[in-house]
Amino acid sequence: MSETLFSADLHLGHANICPYAGRPFYKPEWRVDGKWISMDIKDMVADNMTKALIRNINQRVTIDDTLYHIGDFCCRGNERGVPGGRMKARELEREIECRIVHILGNHDRNNGVESGLDSANMTFGGNIQFHLRHRPLTSPYQAPDGTDCVLCGHVHEKWHTQWLGNILQINVGVDVNKFIPLTKNEIVGIYQKETRERTKLREVSE
Repeated sequence: MSETLFSADLHLGHANICPYAGRPFYKPEWRVDGKWISMDIKDMVADNMTKALIRNINQRVTIDDTLYHIGDFCCRGNERGVPGGRMKARELEREIECRIVHILGNHDRNNGVESGLDSANMTFGGNIQFHLRHRPLTSPYQAPDGTDCVLCGHVHEKWHTQWLGNILQINVGVDVNKFIPLTKNEIVGIYQKETRERTKLREVSE
């Protein structure tokens, strides 16, 4: 039976994301005054992180599964990532052992991702309506009518869950999810837990 999984903000090949988001793939002494001590070190960090994140995905998926990656798949622009220069999205996709659907993020406009969606809507977990988008909502009115939960990325390590009105936002990015993708059941579990806790707080305050 196939599985559907969710992740975001892989930033494959992007060494600078490690100090930016506090990722454990580098040592602080490898940077001085905000700069890498050598390009070889920088490339090594990017390569090790990329291999680790892809390995983590492949340990959770089969060829029949689908991974929804909600933005910022890999490095773009002039950032030097892996040895040999900038690795294209298509090459990285071939290393991931399942189908990938891209919800486009701000780094996916110039990194070789050839197709993707700006957003998507899904229903699962007993009729819970999910809205998938890279950036979190800043207003409930940005979501389609009937949305119960937004699956997003972009904020990296800043937060994992956040209520905006009656809509729960879940950051599915790797930085707050042990650097692994989440299954549908895990997403539903987070939603149910946060909903129960919110209900308890309301009951206490009444």
